Amino acid sequence: AAGRIGGSGLGVKLLTCNSSDEAAGLALRLDEMNRERKQIGEGIRIAAIDRAAEIVHPVLIMHDRSWHEGVIGIVAGRVRERFGKPALVIAMNDDGIGKGSGRSIAGFRLGNAIIAAHQAGILEGGGGHDMAAGFTVRADKIDDLQQFLNDRLMADLNGVIPQTMHKASGLLSIAGCKPDLADWLDRLGPFGSGNPEPRFVIPDCRIKSAKFVGEAGAHLSCRLDDGSGTLNAIAFQAGGTPLGQAVADARDGHYLHILGRVRRDRFRGGNAMQFEIDDVAVPPLAFAR
Repeated sequence: AAGRIGGSGLGVKLLTCNSSDEAAGLALRLDEMNRERKQIGEGIRIAAIDRAAEIVHPVLIMHDRSWHEGVIGIVAGRVRERFGKPALVIAMNDDGIGKGSGRSIAGFRLGNAIIAAHQAGILEGGGGHDMAAGFTVRADKIDDLQQFLNDRLMADLNGVIPQTMHKASGLLSIAGCKPDLADWLDRLGPFGSGNPEPRFVIPDCRIKSAKFVGEAGAHLSCRLDDGSGTLNAIAFQAGGTPLGQAVADARDGHYLHILGRVRRDRFRGGNAMQFEIDDVAVPPLAFAR
């Protein structure tokens, strides 16, 4: 994990050093760098999701000069999971050159598409496999890359984009959503294409309260109740979407199955438990009970 932000040699030093004092210092530094990586990645993830929500293309391409190239692969995977579309995240430098990482969906061979874009003169370089790719692109070629990948996706999928399919690691009750669980889940990271972050379904939830928050009501904040307890939850970029409307409509007593991730709410220095909502489903016979 430290290698993503420039500390790739520390792990080797930790495993090969002969001094317990040196090992303790290296372990502390690695832990600090891992925390820093998570903080950087979380900020970029939220910004990328904000931008992706406004993109109408079948392939999501986001870029920024402030983004760290060490975490863009993880962020691309999160965006792909959220929107069910191929996602490419690009960290630009001051010279107008971007390092990009992409994550794909079933049926779209992203690695082949990136190689073809390089051969067509759109990319400076790149490659990968069906589900993930890396590449280098000039800022003035990003629009060309967008059109090229849009066309390629439509050709690969015969013009039909598959519906989003979500995978969950299991069921979770609100009573089980405790700090110990969040700590254990953190130990499973770092998360990425080969190690997706666990997501859970809290079944048969009632929405105790819900309100749109953030600039122009972009996000939905709500409180969940499954009978075992209550829990704060957030759905980023849910304003004006079917997801946001479904949660808001459930305030009249209807039940929902809630898919998402266990989080700690560190906003303004907090540390309370929170559930980040990715999607919801209406259970059969989901009338007010």
